[in-house]
Formats: sequence, structure tokens, C-alpha cells
Amino acid sequence: MTPIQQQSGPELNLTEYPPEVVAFQQRVRDFAQSEVLPRAIELDAAPHDHFAWHLVQKGHQLGLTRALLPPELGGLGVGVVGVCVAMEELAAACPGVALIFGATMLGQTPVLLSGEPGLQSRFLDMFMAEEAALACNAVCEEAAGSDLVIPESFEHAQVVTTLRRDGDDYVLNGHKRVITNAAVAAFATAFANIEGSHGASGLTCVVVPLDTPGVTRGPVADKMGYRACLGAELAFDDVRVPAENLVGGEGDGADLLVAQGNMARSSVAAVSRAWRGTRWSARSRSAASVSRAVRCSRTTR
Repeated sequence: MTPIQQQSGPELNLTEYPPEVVAFQQRVRDFAQSEVLPRAIELDAAPHDHFAWHLVQKGHQLGLTRALLPPELGGLGVGVVGVCVAMEELAAACPGVALIFGATMLGQTPVLLSGEPGLQSRFLDMFMAEEAALACNAVCEEAAGSDLVIPESFEHAQVVTTLRRDGDDYVLNGHKRVITNAAVAAFATAFANIEGSHGASGLTCVVVPLDTPGVTRGPVADKMGYRACLGAELAFDDVRVPAENLVGGEGDGADLLVAQGNMARSSVAAVSRAWRGTRWSARSRSAASVSRAVRCSRTTR
């Protein structure tokens, strides 16, 4: 067996964060402990469609809606590592609040990866404004979940949202389900199959402002957990999307999903790590969780 050759380059340090990440982590920790944690039980017990815009606004002022974006685009530029430590700090207080910002970053990712200055200006500049804005990533459907995430399963996908070219626009038709932030986001990065392509072999991403005619925000799911973030449906009925809102090219959706997954996986792990380590939650939320479980069981009989 040939020994692995050591690659030249900067040494990988897994024990110390860069100074800017350490400073960001402390700011997020202060916010999470002083603003989010005291309201965590309240957020869990609130009506399923309640949304804490006041917390989002404070997180936005802290930079959580632009943490992933590089400085040249007006972001904080803390990178994937900085995002991970932020998600861990937020999730230790309330995983649902962490997911609000995490889902926004997920929606930003295709626009960021596109490398298109015009697209980035139209859809990323809003996160530099005084008022908070959110984004969502629309993939999951009634009959297509992991079939739209794992390229090897594309051929098995059924009833996939479709996209067809019509002049200077694309026409989007379909129905997305359980989309985090769909009820409150300014835009969605929506994945659809080019009309006529088998399964999901023509998967393509377009950026859709959610105030576009033909877009309907569906009901908010009444979840048992992560209640601070709203999961809702999105219906697209002959929605006309300018061709300039195409991310990459037709059929590039698979590569985008792989890149998204690679960037998001570490954040998901950070949220999971925080949740496992927060023992207080199991004790303090148990009564509310049991009550909610009883209500859910009654409604599903």
C-alpha cells in the first residue's frame, strides 16, 4: 500500500477558530442566551403559525442573515465554520430559531454559488437592508422527497414540479411541501424538472420572488418540534419567472443540490450536537410536548 502523501498548504487547525469566528460566536451566544433562551418555551407553546419577527430582526441586526455571504457582497464572511458555531449557539437555546436563519442561508446558497453579479444583486442585497428579510429553499414535494436530493434516485422521482421555457421567461407549475420559511420568505430557490425530462433528470433551479402572480403560500404545518420556524406549502400555478433568474443552466440542479448539501451538512451536525447537549430542554419542555402530542393524536384519529 502506497503511503498517503502529505499535501502542502496551510495547516488545518481543528482546535482553534479564527479570531473573527470567535468574536462572532460570542455575539451569537450572548444573543441566544439573553434573547432566545428566555422565550424558548413560549415559542414552543405558541400557535403553530405564530412567528417571532422581533427575534428575527434582532438576529438580522447581529448579522445572522448575511453571515454566509462574503464581505465583497456585504456579508460577514465568517464562512462555513462561522455559520456552524452560530447554529450551535442558537440551537442550544432554541433549534427552531436556529433553523429560521439556517434555512435562509440554504436559500441564499444557489444565488451565491451562481457567481452571477446581477442575480446576486437582485436577491442578496436585501439582506443588507435595515429591515430583516428571509429566504427559503423549495425542494420537497408530495411524492418526491429524497428522490430530489440524491441524484442516483432522480429516475424514480414522480409528480415533480415542472419548468418550461416560454420566450424570455420560464413557466413554473407544481406544489412544494414542508418548506421552512415558506410562509415568511421574500423568495424561494425552487427546484423543478424541465418539462419532458424523465423523472428529475432535468432538475433546474430558479429564484422565485414569492409575491409573483401565481404563487400561493399554503397552510403552515402544526409541528411537534421546531415550532419557532414555520414549515409551509408553496403552490406554483403558471408562475412566470424571468430567464435571468435561472441559476446556472438547465439541468444544473443536481450539482447545486450536492454543493448545498456539502455546505449544509456541517450546520445540521452543529444543530444536532447542541440539541443533544442541552439537557434542560427535555425537562422543561416535557409538559408542553406531552400536551401537544395528545392534541395531535386526537386530530389524527
